[in-house]
Amino acid sequence: MSEAYRAAVACIAGWTGDRLREHLPHHPHIFVCNSAAGTRHRHRTVRAVARRICGTGTTGDAAQPELWWTHSGEEARQRVADRLARRDSPEPVIVSLGGDGTHNHVLQAGIDHSGHGLFLRLPLGSGNDAAGVESLERALTDLQGIMAPRWIPAVRITTSRWRQHAFNIASMGIDAYVTLLHNRWRGALPGNTYRLLVDLAVLRYDQALQVGPLTLRGATWDGAIRALGETPRSLVVMGVSGNRTYGDHMHVLPGTENVCIIEHASLWDKLRMKRLFYEGTHVTQTITTTHTLQRLEAWYDRSLPLQYDGEACYLAAEDFPVTLEVIHSAVRVLAADRV
Repeated sequence: MSEAYRAAVACIAGWTGDRLREHLPHHPHIFVCNSAAGTRHRHRTVRAVARRICGTGTTGDAAQPELWWTHSGEEARQRVADRLARRDSPEPVIVSLGGDGTHNHVLQAGIDHSGHGLFLRLPLGSGNDAAGVESLERALTDLQGIMAPRWIPAVRITTSRWRQHAFNIASMGIDAYVTLLHNRWRGALPGNTYRLLVDLAVLRYDQALQVGPLTLRGATWDGAIRALGETPRSLVVMGVSGNRTYGDHMHVLPGTENVCIIEHASLWDKLRMKRLFYEGTHVTQTITTTHTLQRLEAWYDRSLPLQYDGEACYLAAEDFPVTLEVIHSAVRVLAADRV
């Protein structure tokens, strides 16, 4: 990470701190930045934004912010959790600067402490779908208007061994496999590495994993149970709502439904579906079904990739059954008051 990039992030943090003092003058403000967030292309974008708002790309006349540089999401989560444990009044505003994984870990700390703290997400990463705004420029524009706290939902992921949360999308299957490859290679590849790695994942997925029948059962918001069958699946996605993207604005949930299930597809169908997936028209295909569900339960007898806001892992057979469940009020974020 270059000194120019560090100075640009400090500039953006200082400028943001000035705006926050206008909105919430009595709250302490803490900035958390992942040292590994973003690609070289994204770093150039961040430096360009800093030059526009600070002139030189440094902090300039802005007050020096309390800026924590972290080396992993786990470190960020622990440091924020330790800070929230102090239970200060007024509570701190925690600003996460990074990609979806950084925001996820910081917000998880808020859930760990029963919603204590206010959070602001600034998208600086290689994937920026879970920040509540489409770009860094939009987030900084919003800070010049009226900002207000509001509760946001999450997808709670519960296995037999652990629990995590997604604040945008959780999914199992081929897209989580793409995320695992993306996280491994993004530092060595330019630009939008997620899309570059989709082709590789499509070719390797069936060889890398022995795909078997995945049993699914859902529950609607009124408590009705839906048996969703026991067949091999290529992809199972659950969002906190419909109209959600991931993989840097790929339209995985283009409608009002918050669940998308794609049956096991041949290599030809996977290649054909890839383009439709970018456009959001994959939901029109016969191998795709969409649903509006509050809870989704899955049973499987082997390993399966899982991702939540860009954080990916392998579920083992002993992790099942796995439950994905939307909870309405997870943490409070600062967002533009557009009413």
